[in-house]
Amino acid sequence: MAQTGDAPSAAPSASTPPETAVDVLRRVIEEQRRAEAALQSRFLEHGLIDQAIGVLAARLECDPKDAFDQLLEIERRSGRDLLEVAAELVGQQTRVRARVPMGEAVPVYGPGVVRLQRSADSDELARLLLGDTLAWSGPAQAAIALLEPDGALELIGSGGLPPRVVSQWRRIPPQVNCLLTACLREQDAVWADAGAVKQDAGRSFVLGPVGAGGGASNPLHVAVPLRIGRGLIGAVEVGWPAGTTFTPEVRRELVALIESAAQAVVRARRLQAGCAPSEERDAVGLDGLRELIDATWEPALLVEGERGEGEEPAQDGDVRPLPFSNLRVVALNAAARELISGGVAAPDPIGRRLTEQLPWIATSGAFDAIREVLATGTTYRDPDHTYTELDGNGRRRSIAISATRLAESLLYVALRPAAAQRGDEGAVAARLRRMAETGSWEWDAASRVVHWSSEALMAFGSRIAPGPVPEDRPPYAVHPDDQLEHDRLMRTLMRGGRPAQGEFRVVRPDGAVRHIRVAGEPITGHGGAVTSVFGTVQDVTEQRRAQTALEIAHIQLAAQRSRAESERQLATLLQQVIMPVEPLRVPHSAGLEIAARYRPASPAAGLGGDWYGVLPLPDSRLLLTVGDIAGHGFAAATAMAQLFHALHGLALTGSDSGQLLRWLNGVTCSLPTFTLASACAALYDPERRQLCVANAGHPSPVLVRSGRAATIERPAGTMLGVDPNSRYDETSLSLEPGDVLLLYTDGLIERRRHSPEENTARLLAEASSAEPDLEAYVDRILQRIESDTDDDTCILAVRFN
Repeated sequence: MAQTGDAPSAAPSASTPPETAVDVLRRVIEEQRRAEAALQSRFLEHGLIDQAIGVLAARLECDPKDAFDQLLEIERRSGRDLLEVAAELVGQQTRVRARVPMGEAVPVYGPGVVRLQRSADSDELARLLLGDTLAWSGPAQAAIALLEPDGALELIGSGGLPPRVVSQWRRIPPQVNCLLTACLREQDAVWADAGAVKQDAGRSFVLGPVGAGGGASNPLHVAVPLRIGRGLIGAVEVGWPAGTTFTPEVRRELVALIESAAQAVVRARRLQAGCAPSEERDAVGLDGLRELIDATWEPALLVEGERGEGEEPAQDGDVRPLPFSNLRVVALNAAARELISGGVAAPDPIGRRLTEQLPWIATSGAFDAIREVLATGTTYRDPDHTYTELDGNGRRRSIAISATRLAESLLYVALRPAAAQRGDEGAVAARLRRMAETGSWEWDAASRVVHWSSEALMAFGSRIAPGPVPEDRPPYAVHPDDQLEHDRLMRTLMRGGRPAQGEFRVVRPDGAVRHIRVAGEPITGHGGAVTSVFGTVQDVTEQRRAQTALEIAHIQLAAQRSRAESERQLATLLQQVIMPVEPLRVPHSAGLEIAARYRPASPAAGLGGDWYGVLPLPDSRLLLTVGDIAGHGFAAATAMAQLFHALHGLALTGSDSGQLLRWLNGVTCSLPTFTLASACAALYDPERRQLCVANAGHPSPVLVRSGRAATIERPAGTMLGVDPNSRYDETSLSLEPGDVLLLYTDGLIERRRHSPEENTARLLAEASSAEPDLEAYVDRILQRIESDTDDDTCILAVRFN
């Protein structure tokens, strides 16, 4: 496209050289600055909504677009205002990541930075970084990666890297802990030296594409996040040869130079994607137009008309519909990006249709008015253009629009949101602060004073009136332990010119200590100097108290778990002492074969109180016992040990089984803690082949004889620990050679939703056929008779030969 075009008013005379597009744009900008100087006011930013989107994106692990859609869905379902929903989400966010920004870094600009903007593709951009912009520092390799919607990084350009490394690192998932993902997570430059492994929350990560997994060829690395406005678009990693060292000042300068490549990365990516401007346009002239709109403070775009299929330019005298059915964005400044994206990460608007970036212009009449400017050359101005948002909420908004034709198909479009979108700006700001329990402050560099809102002073507990306060006399007293952190934060905001946030404690006049979160965003003027800083103040004491209470609860829970584990180990030792480890041995003259098994409950159920025992007595009789303590854990194991040893001691008196259980019941009732237990005691006399059985509420033993299993009649007797005066009878039976006696606990047969009779019948059916090998017989019963009550089990089998 030629650089000349129609002037918006009268045609130039023959003696006056025609204006170029650059001249027209300069004149238009100056006219707008003079005409709208009185309207300059800070419009209400969407910071609160941005914070809410960030909170949802972190909680749901999704991209900002999905988080915004979820925020709108919450608004629709709750029936509340979007700002109220956002304020509630931000207020509930208690985990604040305290950042320590870099020191007083001042971006450096020069010819090398300008040449970056004219790189043809991403690889050339990486080579220019190495050989031009950063050449004075001697870098060896560079890698450029763009942030994808799913959080992954795509390697789009490199310099000095082997093809193998480029192929391996073409796509970096967000889960990979490398230097590039670390700088995006920290949202700040991350350095790594040779042999050093960057630590992140106790985990290490590889160095990234330049390091190729941490190779020694690049011992010094830096990864720098790239931003467009406040949105992250990707990151750059650069490596230097062995022996390279930099002072902190040089490191800050290198980071500033790398950060300046953000616009060039977007442009190079657009060129690679085939969305470059028309080849007919003078590229150098378009670069000049970009520099001009970048210098304007208002949101500004360069828009190119795009003819539809079969559409021809209008000839003189023709009456046709408006030309250029589509308008496509070819350039825009930072303010326009901020307006379009709302401050969150979004696709690059360059190369996209204007109706995609500003959907409301198609229904408000602005789209046809802008197209008419291309057709007639007459400048369009609407200082109070009203439109309805197309987000399903039907909000009415107001914006100032102007459009000027620079050339045949090139437009300059300026946008300015109205100062108050929903009533008075001051009232809206106060409403937001109340909902979010947040105050505001503003530092003016010229007067060196800070304007504090009433909400901010309330958070500090200050009694002074809202208004300007000298910067060296803040209306609060910082806790001595946090003074260094406070001073570093303020120095970064007021001198370094970087957005930052931090948290510190203040001591109120009444002596109360409060946790205060302060965030700020510098506003720079000509030359990059900070002219003012706008920030917020929030009292987060309650959130910190809740967090501290949660940490204390975690510590207490860990202590309880430790005590429980100690008790479990002690209970296990008690049970191991009681339960025989060696095979049970009895005198050969008794003519008995014995097999026993113990099956513990699951770890979730805890250790039980089941026991079994075989004790030869001095009068040649043999005591066979089995019992079960009600409950689990250390208390059950302790009671088990006491009753087990008490019964064995009482048996040495030579008394019958009924008397033994009467005495054991007295012991149970006298224990310090209330205890319930069941037990079965059987005394066998080998000379008479007589078995006497007493039962205290325990499952009846099973006698297997000649291929038939039956339970032994249960004599009278209650559970141990119920009544100290309980009676316990005994029953006697004669045994024949080959008989098998089974003593067991209820954990062997119990099943939910089955009666005791059904459970006992299953055991009798399985136990009726006894193998010659008694050990195999017991194992078969234990395997096939499966209980579902998650209780421990004892089984004692005795064969009388």
